[in-house]
Amino acid sequence: MERENTCKALVFKEVDVIQYDNIPFPEIEKPTDAIMRVLVSGICGSDLHPFHGKEECAINTAFGHECVGEVIKLGSEVKGIEIGSTYIAPFSVACGKCFQCKNNLSSRCKHSELLGWRNPETGVGLQGGQSEYVRIPQAEGSLYPLSLTLSLEEGLLLGDIAATAAFCAVNANLCRNSIGNTVADLKLLIESNLGKRRDPDNPKPLDSPVYAVIGCGPVGLLTIAMARVILYMQGYVSTVIFAIDAVEDRLKFAEKWGAVPLKLDLQAGTSSESNAMIKNAICEKSKELARSGLGADACMECVGSPS
Repeated sequence: MERENTCKALVFKEVDVIQYDNIPFPEIEKPTDAIMRVLVSGICGSDLHPFHGKEECAINTAFGHECVGEVIKLGSEVKGIEIGSTYIAPFSVACGKCFQCKNNLSSRCKHSELLGWRNPETGVGLQGGQSEYVRIPQAEGSLYPLSLTLSLEEGLLLGDIAATAAFCAVNANLCRNSIGNTVADLKLLIESNLGKRRDPDNPKPLDSPVYAVIGCGPVGLLTIAMARVILYMQGYVSTVIFAIDAVEDRLKFAEKWGAVPLKLDLQAGTSSESNAMIKNAICEKSKELARSGLGADACMECVGSPS
């Protein structure tokens, strides 16, 4: 049966307007491309920027910076990717071969493009994953096989937000037992602790760390979860993580995930006064829950924009 020339997608029409509409069916444009049938796709905070008019984007762009799907077609130069298999596509594409990619700077790849964004003046760019089918350039460096142990939704999180949360935790020096503080150290930590169980009645001694996560939106909540897992794998089962936000519902989520909620009162006065209030609260709470009121060993800021 002959394939149609269009597919369905959630398409940006104007500020605050998304429409379920037809877009051209993606085709192989370069020999390094892959075409995926999308199985699940996320809504990124970056999708909301053009939607709310904070950034510009070409009309008729399909949003969606990350997706998981089945590869249905490959360019002639793509190696190591199998048609019919399921892959994670992160928010930006990267070749995996240039100087930046080989030095763990794939976001600075000279071939980098962002899924779900097109230039508002020229229309040049990539359609996103909130569509039935999507083209993935630089497929060898941009597609990651979905583990059989993960659901589609879990794989979707790994394409952007969970990786962001883990990177935040690593930068806060949570890999305390490793020789370094990079994503590679986190990988080694995970591999060396697979299958191990920790005894909650025999935690690590006095130096159990104290951390604070500022901002408990989706990124902040996942940072709390990632931080607890990373520390748990190192034997820190009684770690204190403070969750700081002004929204009560977010703090309730954070508390369910094992954090100590501290509500930021935006009506308390100046930002300096609010900061001092939170700092004092952390010191007082850490006296009760951890050590001698020294405060947090590190803070993970997950707000991301002025609020």
